[in-house]
Amino acid sequence: AIKELNLIVNNLAGGQTTASANILLGQIYVSQNKLTNAKQIFQNVINTYSKNFQSEVEFAEYELGQVYFFEGNIDSAKSHYGNATLNLKSSISNDALQKIILLENNKDFEKEVILFGKAEFFEKQFNFEEAENIYKQLINTQNEGSLAEISLLRLAVIEQNRSNQILARGYYLQLIEKFPESIYNDFAILSLANSFYSESNTEDALKYYTEILSNFPRSIYLNEAREKIRKIRSGIKL
Repeated sequence: AIKELNLIVNNLAGGQTTASANILLGQIYVSQNKLTNAKQIFQNVINTYSKNFQSEVEFAEYELGQVYFFEGNIDSAKSHYGNATLNLKSSISNDALQKIILLENNKDFEKEVILFGKAEFFEKQFNFEEAENIYKQLINTQNEGSLAEISLLRLAVIEQNRSNQILARGYYLQLIEKFPESIYNDFAILSLANSFYSESNTEDALKYYTEILSNFPRSIYLNEAREKIRKIRSGIKL
């Protein structure tokens, strides 16, 4: 992949494809723990394409923020996340906003935030065992802020990606039980429902989809829950 991307970067003269290829190249370097190389590439995209390809520049700003976050440089991370939110209609702005909210909500827990960044970095490197160890540590030690809640979500997603639906559902249930006021509970319940839905367990799926309608009337997941309920009740094959 690096070889092919370098061919694009070296042979195309400064177009949008070159900017995108550079971003992909930087992401690969992040996964290889070559953070200096990645930072240079993302910064080069920002410097080179700021007047022409704003979408790619905003993406590079976010990715550069991620690198600083992984390194534990919170101020620089926040600065670049902020640059990625200047156009709220861009595809990456929501991810950047979520990261800013995470940092703001946990500004009194800098050590824990840095730990969380390390766990995310381990995920980027596909080192899920180390990532899980940190997420579990945060769950057991953090009683304020939102890092423990998000750590439970990350553990659930890791297990779902491994096709371990039972373990994933256990983490979603733990989030709901341990943090009954969490802003992530509607997502956790939707994920539980979708997990059962994927296994054609319509009884349990319907139970959790209905819970979203009953308990989260303002959830952004209402339409998805209604559509899945409609399919289940109409007997549409799952």
